[in-house]
Amino acid sequence: MKVLLLIKNFDFGGAENHVCDLANGLYEAGCSVYIGSKGGRQVARLLPGIIHIPIKFSDFRMIHQFRKIVGIIHREKIDVIHAHQHLPILSGTLASEISRIPLIATVHGRLRHDVPYLFEKKCLRRIIAISENSLNGIKNHQVLDEKAIYIPNGISIHVKPFERQSEKLSFYYISRIDKRHSNLIWQILCEVWPAIVSSHPNATFTIVGDGKGLPKLEKMMLSGNYKYSSTVRISGFVADVTSSTSDASLVLGVGRVALKCLAQATPVFSIKHNRFGGIITTENLARFSYGNFVDINGPMPNTANILQTFNHFRI
Repeated sequence: MKVLLLIKNFDFGGAENHVCDLANGLYEAGCSVYIGSKGGRQVARLLPGIIHIPIKFSDFRMIHQFRKIVGIIHREKIDVIHAHQHLPILSGTLASEISRIPLIATVHGRLRHDVPYLFEKKCLRRIIAISENSLNGIKNHQVLDEKAIYIPNGISIHVKPFERQSEKLSFYYISRIDKRHSNLIWQILCEVWPAIVSSHPNATFTIVGDGKGLPKLEKMMLSGNYKYSSTVRISGFVADVTSSTSDASLVLGVGRVALKCLAQATPVFSIKHNRFGGIITTENLARFSYGNFVDINGPMPNTANILQTFNHFRI
């Protein structure tokens, strides 16, 4: 089978990592795999034999990208399109209708953003939800009810046993570092972290990820006005997050980050810019996994509940 995967960017983020792992898995299963996307660091993680074709998805280039996808389908004799994110799903829908081949879409965010138009919903052969919460939202649409399927995020488990390398208090914030996450990180560093360092002088806070908010954090850290800069590290993009968290006492993150760290027996604090969840435990695991390790009913994070969680974790 020849599969064409479509995604807007292929650099960093949960959807991008998902597509990279999916491509490698399909290739290992014997499929011929093609990826249409903007270039990025995920390309280097693809297995040899997977073909990456540059496509710049844009609202202003819709006709061009549609023609390019149709050309790929006809030239490579593609059997199925699997699209991710809004513009690739929209372009993939048009191309699949012209080429008469099935289209599958995976929703990583909100359905109303990824698949906003009724004609897209009608054209889809299948639509995949990565969390039960997303599945329930999709099934609320009558035209999608029979097409929806739940396939949770999968990860590769390392055969080598995980070994903690350090006993010092070490916190990691791992996420796409956009403006909203950079604001939350700065709030933690200014209003929560001083209290932790005062009782644990050797504690460290590591920021892992990339995005438009990262330069702002780097600028503030290098300004010289932050008293605790020596305890904070900015790692930037890391291809495999678990390769850099062997000394982690606690990881702040959601989605695939949470799943991969939990699989390595690393404690996880579910938190994002608009949802405070707390420490994930065996008792609340089912509730958190329902929303892709986000507490979908959680309050906004604030200094008090973050500090309380940090203090409770240290007990």
